[in-house]
Amino acid sequence: MINQQTWIDLAKMRSDPNNRTRFSWWFPRLPSHPDIFVPKTKIIRRHQNHNLICLLDNKKPPDYDSFCNWIIKAGNEVGWPMFLRTDFLSDKHHWVKSCSVKNPQQVRSSIFKLVETSAMADLIGFPTDCWVVREQILTCPAFFAFYGHMPIVKERRYFVNDDQVICHHPYWPPEAFYNSPVSVGRWKELLDEINIETDSEIELLTKLSSLVGATLGGKWSVDWMWSEHDQRWFLIDMGETKHSYHWPGCAKE
Repeated sequence: MINQQTWIDLAKMRSDPNNRTRFSWWFPRLPSHPDIFVPKTKIIRRHQNHNLICLLDNKKPPDYDSFCNWIIKAGNEVGWPMFLRTDFLSDKHHWVKSCSVKNPQQVRSSIFKLVETSAMADLIGFPTDCWVVREQILTCPAFFAFYGHMPIVKERRYFVNDDQVICHHPYWPPEAFYNSPVSVGRWKELLDEINIETDSEIELLTKLSSLVGATLGGKWSVDWMWSEHDQRWFLIDMGETKHSYHWPGCAKE
């Protein structure tokens, strides 16, 4: 049972712009390195007094139209379809209704869905004062899953403590799909194929994850996604280890 003071402290931590979990905190601090690639990214900050949660009551904050225009402008710069998220989440399981935005006409419905998910995450919800527009990296999905028809692609998660890589895993464990809609019957076989970690891959991502951990300091999960089109790994997300999912059964969990 979480007491009231704990919820208050958690709300203060989430609203703190220096919260290390925020995308806007860790992304600008990534090391500059020729082998560390990231999607084109635009960060858009909003005035905290104009809370977007009023959208759920069918009301618009005073700056909403201009805010949507800023999102569309950023989408034009990174290209469509684009990837939309807040500082804290992307609601990727609802993919086509949330983070994957095909065109400017879909921006408002995607914002609404992300605000809704942020508000319903738990008792206090997550702030929506900072938004991120990103290039959608070209990949070859093994299959599609969840209610948002999310593409399942080759991804890895590396856990670091400063410059030390503690362990690494494919991003998607099989149990993630046991009770979810999937697009093909042989999804387990296809998942096993994209979850194979090669020696050269491990050598490269260990080196790069170590560099990221050394630069930011502390305990992190570092997420990498492979693009067949670009033939390279992209660093797509990070999170503090204490808030990150870890494969069950790992001795380093």
